[in-house]
This record gives sequence, structure tokens and C-alpha cells, in this order.
Amino acid sequence: MTAITSLPKDVLALIVSYVKLKSHLWSAAKSCKSLYAVVIPTFYRHLVIKEGDNMLGLVAALNPGNAGLQHVRHLTFLPRCEHFRKSPVHELDWIFSMLTNMLPRDRLLTFTFDCFARIYPKLLAVLYQRQRHLRTMRVSRGFFPSQDL
Repeated sequence: MTAITSLPKDVLALIVSYVKLKSHLWSAAKSCKSLYAVVIPTFYRHLVIKEGDNMLGLVAALNPGNAGLQHVRHLTFLPRCEHFRKSPVHELDWIFSMLTNMLPRDRLLTFTFDCFARIYPKLLAVLYQRQRHLRTMRVSRGFFPSQDL
């Protein structure tokens, strides 16, 4: 029987596309270099940031040396809104600023911000300027107060 790593990269990519759990993808990526090269684009293609995630791990991943960031095409930000409304420091602004400035230019296709918490509006402008291929930018309706419309 043939080893899975001897299959062509396009066949491996097709197989990997059916794996739904990120933990399984990450385990496959850590197993060998040939799987790593195929898994990383799939692993980073749709990045979902949740407030409950390990924020220190996220910040560690946001560095220019992380090759996976060049594969991010869809960014979804799902913070728990009540947490950020009560936060004394502008934690949401800081996280969003890091994401905006560390993602490579002109890679993002869609951006979704599903929360009624407010972030600094100029950060959205910076994201839009840096990501010129952005097709969809969806921000929750409650993000903008009535005087900003």
C-alpha cells in the first residue's frame, strides 16, 4: 500500500479539504513536512477569532515570520460583546489593530465583525486601505450609532 505522503499535492489538498476540525488539520500539519505544506493554506484560509480563544496564542501567531498569515482570505471576528463593553482597557481595539496591521496586504477577501461593541472607526478604514482585494466587509448594524450614519 502507498503512503499518503507519496500522493500528488493536489490530491492531498483535496483530501485535506474534507477535514473539518482544525485540531485534526493541525495534527496532520505537525506530522511531516509534506503534509504541513498542504495543510497550512487550508488551516489559515478562514480565520475565526473568538473572544474565548487564547489571545496570547493569537498575538504570538501575529508576527511577520508566520508563513500561514499569507493564506488568510476570510477573517471573522466573533467577540462576546458584553465582555468588551465592560472592558476597562480597549482590548478589542488592540486586538483588531494587531490583526489589521499584521495581516499581509491585499490578501483578505471577506471580513465579518459580528458584535455590537464599538471599535475605533479608523481601524476599519486602515483595514480597507491595506486589503484592496476585499470584496465583502460586514459589520454589525449596532456598530454605528445613529449620528454616524
